[in-house]
Amino acid sequence: MQGCLNTNKNAIIVFTADQPIEVAGGGQAAIEAIGSGFSSLTIDFIVPSAAELLALNIDIADGESGSVTFDTDVTGPSAAFTLDDNGENKFTVSTNPLIAFSQVSFTTSGSINLLVVDVKQVRIDPGSTGPDPIPVPEPASMALFGLGLLGLASATRLRTRRASR
Repeated sequence: MQGCLNTNKNAIIVFTADQPIEVAGGGQAAIEAIGSGFSSLTIDFIVPSAAELLALNIDIADGESGSVTFDTDVTGPSAAFTLDDNGENKFTVSTNPLIAFSQVSFTTSGSINLLVVDVKQVRIDPGSTGPDPIPVPEPASMALFGLGLLGLASATRLRTRRASR
């Protein structure tokens, strides 16, 4: 499944699960299972090619319990984090801004049938996705620079007039 960012409709984010998934309707970014659920999800950042932060809320089936581990192409696998069925399993995956990740995945384990029902409140911060921008002078700085050039030109003109007398 492919999506984009609210802040950048040209962004391409690809979601892949071990079972069929779909985008849930409504006002928040959500990925829902088609059928009983899924136990792993991979998020690939295509454009921009990396991200610095991913936040999400994992909801598992009622009556289930277990754990989740996260893995990025930069940091490797995380420790296992506990999941419960109250729907409030909020996680943030982040990295050093100088080394952003291009892929994040998670896998659940625990009960025999531990399945993720949905992943909601997905937030992605692409961070800076390229070289630092070239600073542009402020208008006031440009005005001061212009006045300085005008002063130099006037002083030069006055000096050449005095020298020709």
